[in-house]
Amino acid sequence: MNTNVGLIGLGAMGNGMARSLLRAVYNVPAFDVRPEIAQAFAKTAVWLGPHRSSWLQAT
Repeated sequence: MNTNVGLIGLGAMGNGMARSLLRAVYNVPAFDVRPEIAQAFAKTAVWLGPHRSSWLQAT
């Protein structure tokens, strides 16, 4: 599957949704205003597609 589902916010609910989407083999572009949350997600997320860094942005 090559479907993108973007998420804004990786808090308690967004993080769980993002992980469920990754397990279902969706591409998950994600954003969180807290860089430490975004980086924690990036470090632990299983990524099966190319250019993982282009999908996650942190400010």
